[in-house]
Amino acid sequence: MAAGSGLGRAVAWAAASTWFRLGVNFVIFAVLARLLGPEAFGLVGMVVVVLTFGEILVGNAPLESLVQRDKLEPGHVDSMFWTLVILGVGLTAAMMAASPLIALGFGQPGLTALALGAAPILLLRSMTALPEGLLRRSLRFRALAVSTALAVTTGGIVGITLAITGFGPWSLIGSQIANATVHLAASWIATGYRPQGRQSWRHFNDLRRYNLAVLGTRILGYANTAVPRIAIGVVLGPVALGYFTMADRLVDLARTATTRPLSTVGLPAFARVQRNRERVGALFTAAIGLAALVGFPAFAGLALVAPDLVPLLFGDRWVDVVPVLQVLALFGLRATISSFNGTVIRGLGRPEWQFLTIGAGLAIGTVLTVALVGDGVVAVAVAIVLRSVATWPLGSYLVWRLTGVSIARQLVRLVLPAAACLAMVGCVWLTRDLLVDSSAPVRLALSVAVGVAAYGLVLASLGRRDIAAAIGVI
Repeated sequence: MAAGSGLGRAVAWAAASTWFRLGVNFVIFAVLARLLGPEAFGLVGMVVVVLTFGEILVGNAPLESLVQRDKLEPGHVDSMFWTLVILGVGLTAAMMAASPLIALGFGQPGLTALALGAAPILLLRSMTALPEGLLRRSLRFRALAVSTALAVTTGGIVGITLAITGFGPWSLIGSQIANATVHLAASWIATGYRPQGRQSWRHFNDLRRYNLAVLGTRILGYANTAVPRIAIGVVLGPVALGYFTMADRLVDLARTATTRPLSTVGLPAFARVQRNRERVGALFTAAIGLAALVGFPAFAGLALVAPDLVPLLFGDRWVDVVPVLQVLALFGLRATISSFNGTVIRGLGRPEWQFLTIGAGLAIGTVLTVALVGDGVVAVAVAIVLRSVATWPLGSYLVWRLTGVSIARQLVRLVLPAAACLAMVGCVWLTRDLLVDSSAPVRLALSVAVGVAAYGLVLASLGRRDIAAAIGVI
């Protein structure tokens, strides 16, 4: 397979899958937000804090070892499958047993039943990780796109139906269970893989070092996201956590729309060329440049139009989300490019290096969150932004050591997107100032139109060659 054309097709299918999932999820999210309100989202957000930890153990970390390994034997695949199944069963049982403690920890008795209901998701995820990893390794993103489309659509239909019929927060749990079930079935059908009884300690040990390093990194990353949620839930309550969950979800949707297709393909792409340092450097610089081109205007624009967008889509009871979203959008700007630091580090087989940056971020973020949570949700969002800014130099330095792409070369790739984004911000700001007395829908539509036009004109004038060159590398 030709590297360029194969990666291009993979990115295209990853983008199609991502944007379809984004569109459906956004519609579902908007409908459920209007039907359920902040408290329901906050209660389920407390359960998700625990659920996410289990999903890391049975999905994200083991999946990457299958994708990254240079030579994968049948024994590796079977050993990983049975390990995941055992973990899935154990973690599901553990979450069920711990459900009263989860409710006690957050001071919300109703969480016991919700945690019990959500626990089987861990078993479903554990059985999905293996076929999904095999599909990603072979760059079969078309099959993943179909699986995702079926799962997201089914989950949305189930969630909205439950919400309309009065199931409250259970609507969100039911949606996730339906999504995970369909994704499991579709992934297994796509791979054609059938497990054998080959549980080999040699093959297990081949994957152990990488798995443990990625697992440690993922756990630290989980703690980085869990600490703010736990602090908000315990100190400020479910409504405040609902506001934070909404803002964080919108930022994640923006990341999904802009940079997720590239970062999804990034790990198998870097793994395939890991022995060619020059090719790795070219892919990395092209990736962060393209990510910034789409990510910078998306997050800056989201912050600018949030006062009109949030109440228009979700209703007036969500208006307190606006300042939280505006602050977290700054985190999105930083995350646009930083996600590729971790992708290239793991793709080249050095996940323990990423452990350093995430560990530093966890220490800084925990101190800031504990100090600021008493000042409200916006203050916690500020802590997250400060944490991300503080860890950027270390991550960029490690990428330099590994790929030879200096920090200066990394920054140069951001100059054009940053300049175009600043021009866009100025034009949108002026437009909104002139339209201050207009209705929210009119102001929102014209702001978006002016922003797209301004950004596009700057890129067309200054960056056509750079963009074409970056696309050619991918």
